[in-house]
Amino acid sequence: VELHYRDRAGRPLRSEAALGADGAARLEALPANRYRVRVRHAGFFDPPDQQVEVPAVEEPLLRFELQPAATISGELRTVDGSKVASGVVQLTRTDDGEFHLCPVEPRGDLFRSPPLRAGVWQVEFREYPGDRPAAGVHLEVAVVPRQELELRLTIQRQGQTPVEDRTPGIEVLG
Repeated sequence: VELHYRDRAGRPLRSEAALGADGAARLEALPANRYRVRVRHAGFFDPPDQQVEVPAVEEPLLRFELQPAATISGELRTVDGSKVASGVVQLTRTDDGEFHLCPVEPRGDLFRSPPLRAGVWQVEFREYPGDRPAAGVHLEVAVVPRQELELRLTIQRQGQTPVEDRTPGIEVLG
């Protein structure tokens, strides 16, 4: 839970509180002010922010309903074992065209989607957002709320010679 507000000089400030096992968060000893409350939790869509005025006649109670989401994450590797280090994984929802570009983290050759709606998603690796998908590296997967789908994408760049059993493609790991 994040609390956004401005101090007396107008500078933006932020406070945080962790959610307990019961899903509640408590922020105490807040000075009189108007606050914007934002709730975020991995695997869920962000609900709309809420405003609260403190002090109120009684202790304010805000309720947020978190909608579960799916995520797609994974690792990227090349057929010859060299670092991927750049590119994006594009996720496109097949029924309405919603898409997300998930950058490759250069230090670990990993990617992670934002929260996704249930449905069928096309997964493609692209060297750059406007490029065509890498050869042999596309797959359609179906996800449901609360699912954390993990993939391994193996790409072949021009001039690379495959080692071991590495062929271009996408594997579902879990």
